[in-house]
Amino acid sequence: MRNRQAGRVNFIAIGAVACLLMIIAVFALGKQSPTEVGVKFMSALATGDSATLTDLTYLGETPKEEVRKEWDFATQEAGKYYRFVWKVTGYSQPSDQEASIRLQVIRNLESGGYEENFQLPLIKQNDKWFVDVRAISREMYPALPR
Repeated sequence: MRNRQAGRVNFIAIGAVACLLMIIAVFALGKQSPTEVGVKFMSALATGDSATLTDLTYLGETPKEEVRKEWDFATQEAGKYYRFVWKVTGYSQPSDQEASIRLQVIRNLESGGYEENFQLPLIKQNDKWFVDVRAISREMYPALPR
């Protein structure tokens, strides 16, 4: 009987190890860094994705429905024809609850825009990073929610 067991694979043990690795991966990959949130926010801003912008925006106690309405206006009316390109040039995290991403933005692509530097401030709430839209320069994008 021992000879048969020696070469056999214990599928229950392999399954348990695989499940444990999957659980660890979900928790490790589930938390986004401030830079990842900033990149996701800027991509949504460039494409006019108001749903993603709403999910990543911090506006204090403002209800999500109101934030969504403000992003809909900013992306679909005020900034409908506003085009820009951007890239991340730096990152700083002065505390566990605050971070800032340095951006280089070229606005008004159709009319000979030039590179400008902006900051994208982030704040951590309930263990999740959000962009503090109130602290973004109004020059970066028209009609930012306030």
